Amino acid sequence: MSATQLTPSEPTNQLLNLAQCILNGEDQTHALDESLSAQLALVESEIELVPNRAQELGDSFLEHHGELYEALLHHMNLYHSGLLELASFFDNEEPNLSALENGSERLLEVTAPLVELQAIYGHVYSSFGSSRFPMVNVLERLLASVVKNPSETEEELKVVLAGMIETLEQSIALASKGGAGADEAKSGAEKAKSILSKIQKSYSDSSSNSKHLEELGEALFEMESGDEELRLSLQEGPSVMPAANIFINTARRAVSGELPKEAFMGALLAYEEHINENWAAIERFLEKPVESASVQEELPNTMELIDHHEETLERLKEHYEAGLDSAKFEEIVMDLIEVVEAFKESGQVFIEAAGRVGKIVCVSCGRGNPKTNNNCEACGVALPKIVDDGQSDSTFELSEHGGLEDENRMLMTTNLARIFQACEDIAENKIDTEEFLSVLEWADGLLKQMNQGLKQKEREHNHLYQGSEETTPELELERDTLGEVLAFFEAGIIEWEAGLKEIALYLEEPEVRHLKSGMSRVWEGASAIHRCQKIGDAAQQKLDELTSNSNQT
Repeated sequence: MSATQLTPSEPTNQLLNLAQCILNGEDQTHALDESLSAQLALVESEIELVPNRAQELGDSFLEHHGELYEALLHHMNLYHSGLLELASFFDNEEPNLSALENGSERLLEVTAPLVELQAIYGHVYSSFGSSRFPMVNVLERLLASVVKNPSETEEELKVVLAGMIETLEQSIALASKGGAGADEAKSGAEKAKSILSKIQKSYSDSSSNSKHLEELGEALFEMESGDEELRLSLQEGPSVMPAANIFINTARRAVSGELPKEAFMGALLAYEEHINENWAAIERFLEKPVESASVQEELPNTMELIDHHEETLERLKEHYEAGLDSAKFEEIVMDLIEVVEAFKESGQVFIEAAGRVGKIVCVSCGRGNPKTNNNCEACGVALPKIVDDGQSDSTFELSEHGGLEDENRMLMTTNLARIFQACEDIAENKIDTEEFLSVLEWADGLLKQMNQGLKQKEREHNHLYQGSEETTPELELERDTLGEVLAFFEAGIIEWEAGLKEIALYLEEPEVRHLKSGMSRVWEGASAIHRCQKIGDAAQQKLDELTSNSNQT
């Protein structure tokens, strides 16, 4: 460990440097003891205060921000454990140097995310309140604190008010440039600035604070309305993506000198963050096995487009650093418009596939439907049905009455779901190879059951030709139809078997593509079997009627 490996926290850096000095043989034990004691007292106080402060804001705060609150406490406790590890250096008469190394490593690991969480939580905490405007909530809390403890929070209030006024002045200057909603935004910002100036002068008079805060909310609403009109106008532009248009329109104003140069980079970073969030959503979707053939086919193209898009953003950043040239900027913008259009088209494949996750997929058109639907909301075809354990013991019941009941819906028992769940679990390391293999062996047993059922159906079909010497064209047609259905039924079983073999390849070559491909083939085989059974049942019923009529005549 080196003393140059510092963190965003200066007190932590001091501890790390002192620990490193001791490890290097320097006598800094007294300095470390003092600094460590002070930091432990501070952290232990904060660990106690954070829950108390959160409770003061009421249940609504934790309902909205409970996950962030828990993450902050978790990292605070990790940081505290790192401090305790350092402190164990002093537990024995003989120096425990490993305690310094272990404690330092823990602090290096946890400090950066903790500082980031503290910043996010601090903003959320200070801006939480009854108003939809964080500025109002922050001032309401500070003004209430000043009334109770003026000596502790008065200086903080002055700093916050000065910062808010500076922000509003920047908004006024920007709105003065003109554009959609500019007049309304400027008027609201000027009113808000005037109210903050009044608060600066009279914050000690608590009787006027409520009125000022109410007026501030009204002014901010007016300012927000103008800003929203501007934002909507910026979304219109040359590309198919509103976020890209916001960047392009803002950047063009910066290039022309209508806006400060910094507005170019600010808009670019905001756009880059938007794109990264979209890609993160796609990555989360791809973490699990995906049956969608369209996704598997589109993925290489998407990856290529992402690389191209990132290269275009880098060109824009280099252009900003080199100086904003209008002609060069428009050249890069044309490339951006082109890749954005392709990127959006490609991303739509993932969006549509993600929309089908957790839903019932229509076997006819592929539309994902809510599980409560009986028919596809897109094409009207009856949907598959998932049943409970108690409804069936085999994946497909093969009986003389047909195994797939409930009208035209595909009946998928928990046995079929068990195969898919095993694929997901082995990919996520939730089960070991032995458990996965046992599921595959069990699935192979189901295949044997289906083959036996198919042979029984074939025997019944062949028997029909021996049942009557007389025949009619209609009777022959129905017999031939039933024979074709059985052939397709066999093809479905073959596809199912091929899917299981593909899944089994994961044991030899643990790549998710084997699971995805295998699951897709098993599902296609199951769907084919279902469609054949429904057609076959209808043909069988018709054949029985024709045979009965023929015998009667």
